[in-house]
Amino acid sequence: MGDAGLEAMKDRSQLNADAKPWLAVFDLSVTKNSPAGSCVLAEVLGLADEFDITVFSGAFDNDQTGRVRWVRVPLPNKPSFCAI
Repeated sequence: MGDAGLEAMKDRSQLNADAKPWLAVFDLSVTKNSPAGSCVLAEVLGLADEFDITVFSGAFDNDQTGRVRWVRVPLPNKPSFCAI
C-alpha cells in the first residue's frame, strides 16, 4: 500500500464519524516465532475489532480475516556489522 492508500484511509476515517480509530504499529517482526513479536501480535489481534490497524513490519503472521493491514518494510535478515 503506497502513500496515497494511507492518505485515503486517514481521509475516510476523518469523514466518517462512525469509523474506528486508526492505529499504526511499527515492529521488526510481528510473528509467533519472535519472543517480543508474539506479544505484539497478540495485542494487535486483540485490538483489531476496536481499531483500524496497519502493521509496518518486515514479517507479520496475519490472522487471514483481513482485520489487520500489513505494509511490508524490507529489512536485512540478520544484524550486520559496519566498520568505518
